[in-house]
Amino acid sequence: MKNRGFDSMPDYMCACHKDEDNSLNFFEPKDNPKENEWSKEEYKKVIFHEEIHGIQSIIYGNQPEWLTEGVAKYLDGTYSKGIKYLLEEYVNKTDIPSMYELENEFGMHEYDSYDYSYLMVSYLIETLGKDTFLVAIKSGETFKKLSNNLVITAVDYYNRKFIDTDVKRR
Repeated sequence: MKNRGFDSMPDYMCACHKDEDNSLNFFEPKDNPKENEWSKEEYKKVIFHEEIHGIQSIIYGNQPEWLTEGVAKYLDGTYSKGIKYLLEEYVNKTDIPSMYELENEFGMHEYDSYDYSYLMVSYLIETLGKDTFLVAIKSGETFKKLSNNLVITAVDYYNRKFIDTDVKRR
């Protein structure tokens, strides 16, 4: 990846989808990775995640990063411990980010943007149904309406469903 101009990527990063020619870019995993590098087994999951981005890009074109990452995380099995675990172990221990940050500054803050993206996509799929969700993400205008205050709506929805506690808000 460094040969493709990704010099400033963190050591743990081993793949990405977007660049000037819209290609998939992968770092070849080492047989004996360092502690901060991906193992070959972990790398297989990353390849699947990045392939989801490629397919989504072909079908839907350019979309907000929180949406593309949320869909990939929804499908790649990252959150196999479930939403309740994610709420208890992370989300309810931090301030909820603003939609502005998630839409315009994805990954630039100390919270994990992927966690919130996963929650928002899970919420939309659960409340709209998969078919309606897929129709909604095709329409930029419809999706813009759905994403208004979506992060707070999703966190509140899952807290009522699983935890029933108050959460911090910015």
